[in-house]
Amino acid sequence: MSKSILKTAMLLGCVTGLLACPPVGSLNRPCQMPRRTDAGVVFLTEKEVRARTGTASNATRDFLAFGSLDCDDLLCVRDATFVTDAGDNDVAIGYCSNPCDVGAPCPSFKKELDERGDTKLNCRALLLDEQTLEAINQDPAARKILNNVKSPFFCARGSVPDAGM
Repeated sequence: MSKSILKTAMLLGCVTGLLACPPVGSLNRPCQMPRRTDAGVVFLTEKEVRARTGTASNATRDFLAFGSLDCDDLLCVRDATFVTDAGDNDVAIGYCSNPCDVGAPCPSFKKELDERGDTKLNCRALLLDEQTLEAINQDPAARKILNNVKSPFFCARGSVPDAGM
């Protein structure tokens, strides 16, 4: 085989391989929502998350759980539009997220999720504003809980900013 044909075949193989591979990472992957306690990590129940976000059919707030080992960035999110038929005593499930810059893409671990309006991730505010986060991070105990997060922007479903309201 000639060198030019071999180079063309190798180039075509590389391009095909890149196009066929899904994004690497855990964004939008299902995750269990942890809570740290003095005894270690326990998982939140659906009842606990619903008490903070609203009922299953009428949720009004986003919810973040830091420390999820299911996620690359240890952040499990439950947005206000998240739908589940899990029972109150079941472990609360969300999806993996990570901090982002406004306008930055948030590609899901499965391309199909990005093609649906209800599961596509956007970079949007989920927490308090930057000034409040900075003030909270002045306290060492709070900084540990928030993992020193300084920006309210995370990859999340939906487009309405909750910003902790």
